[in-house]
Amino acid sequence: MQLLATRDELTGIHNRRSIMLFAMKEWHSAIRFYRSFCSLAIDIDNFKQINDNFGHGTGDAVLKIIAESINSGLRVTDSLRRISGEEFLLISTETNLLKAHALAERLRSKIEMLQHPYQLDKSVTISIGISVSLNSIRKFLLKN
Repeated sequence: MQLLATRDELTGIHNRRSIMLFAMKEWHSAIRFYRSFCSLAIDIDNFKQINDNFGHGTGDAVLKIIAESINSGLRVTDSLRRISGEEFLLISTETNLLKAHALAERLRSKIEMLQHPYQLDKSVTISIGISVSLNSIRKFLLKN
């Protein structure tokens, strides 16, 4: 029952229900131990057009491929969660803004280069927003 309640049925990664508990635990740990903490909000660009033009089966397959691709390149301490439709949240501990930016760019490029087994008009792209903890900013300011 726990697995069914916390995993996304389609992609197999953790779902929105499990994200808040995990994020709060990591946030408190980051504050307590003055660690860096970043979250990356990931959105598949123009996903509605994929569903509309190629069908929901293809859209589901694209979601799976993207989730697997992102998840395969993460550290054990990072955690990817599907929060809704085509939106994902990546929690990256011990990561400052510069490292998070490099991670986001690496993921963006990796997704853009994916070869999909479906005849899509163009490559699938993602947009990524980055949020950093105050600890990350404080450490950066103290070093500089």
